[in-house]
Amino acid sequence: MPEFGAYFAGSIYNVRIYNVALTEAQVNTLAHSELVVPPAVPEFTAAPILSDNKLILQWSGGTLLQSTNVAGPWVPVEATSPYTNDVTTSPQLFFRLSNP
Repeated sequence: MPEFGAYFAGSIYNVRIYNVALTEAQVNTLAHSELVVPPAVPEFTAAPILSDNKLILQWSGGTLLQSTNVAGPWVPVEATSPYTNDVTTSPQLFFRLSNP
C-alpha cells in the first residue's frame, strides 16, 4: 500500500469506465482489438524569444493556456503558433500547453 503523500508520476491514456465487471476474455479482446498509441505530447518547439518587449512562443500541437498565477486558473489562448505577447501590456503571465 502506498504511503500517504506518494503520488503517481506517470501518464494514463485510453481510459475506459464500465458499469459492470468485465470478464478476462472481454478485457483481452479490448486490449488486442485496437492499436493503442499514446497521444502526441505537445511541446514548445523553440525557446521563448523576447524581442522589442514582445514574447514569442512556438509549439507543436495542443492548446496554449495562460494564467496570471502559476496555480491557475488556466484559460485557453485563442492563437496558433507562433504566438506573440506584448509584455508591456500584460507583464506577468504564465504559459503552458495542454493536450489537445
